[in-house]
Amino acid sequence: MYRAAPKEKVALDAWKAPFGMWTNKYSDSFNVEFNTEENIRVHGQLFVPRDGKPKHPALIYVKGAQDIIYPVDYDLLLSALTTHLVLVLNPRAVDYPMDNYRMATTKMTLALLGGTIESMQVWDIQRAVDYLLEQGKLSGVSVYGRKNMSALALHAAALDDRITRVIIEDVPPSHWQGPPLLNVLRITDLPEVAALVAPREIVSLTPIPDSFGYTSLIYKLYGKSLREAAALGPALRVWQ
Repeated sequence: MYRAAPKEKVALDAWKAPFGMWTNKYSDSFNVEFNTEENIRVHGQLFVPRDGKPKHPALIYVKGAQDIIYPVDYDLLLSALTTHLVLVLNPRAVDYPMDNYRMATTKMTLALLGGTIESMQVWDIQRAVDYLLEQGKLSGVSVYGRKNMSALALHAAALDDRITRVIIEDVPPSHWQGPPLLNVLRITDLPEVAALVAPREIVSLTPIPDSFGYTSLIYKLYGKSLREAAALGPALRVWQ
């Protein structure tokens, strides 16, 4: 499932430059780039609160290809910009166009190496946590994804306990519906992966699939439950 993941972490070699966007009314805004593995750089936007506090909660918004429409659209994150260190992450194979031939070649090559594009995007999310930890002290890291990116966020949290909350939206009920990870259904399925996040918080912005009943049972063993929220602000409890 993760055979293609790097055995060692490379230096992030991060780059950051001011981002002249309307978000500057609410937080300091930057374009950023960093390495997730050798010769692989990902980019995104970083928003830093101006409240002068020495420590902030962090949010990683993992964008999927269907989320990249208007590059100026950060309204979704508005409730978090003044309270959270926010990183909008464009993982590999999301932020640039690939025709059918190149996409098929990339998928076949990764399969020969023991992975998929999606399994490497899980690695990108984990390296994004490394990047945020270099920006300063954090009081927790939330990861938010929509659709297939919700599933990848759950996998990243199952592998990395530095992630303290996962916010999902329209999450697939099973890996039968996606995202593809090599041989994943021989080993596990998404509700079981989500259960590995316990007792850390999982919040859904949409109705939780029935298949996650197994996940709920595991959370009950910890005296916890899966939570639903109407929007990102309540999911993050931005008022705290």
